[in-house]
Amino acid sequence: MDYRRMPIEIESPEQLGYERIRCNLAESYGWPTLERLGEGLANLSAAATEAGA
Repeated sequence: MDYRRMPIEIESPEQLGYERIRCNLAESYGWPTLERLGEGLANLSAAATEAGA
């Protein structure tokens, strides 16, 4: 069986080395917690509207 690797597999960080990858889009990103957002939430105003209005 002749299995060809896809380009994303050839250019993986494991293949090239993590130090050569500038932006690793394959890594997962954790969403910020409310504590990390801090004062940004304190300055928001809430808007109440009716659906369909």
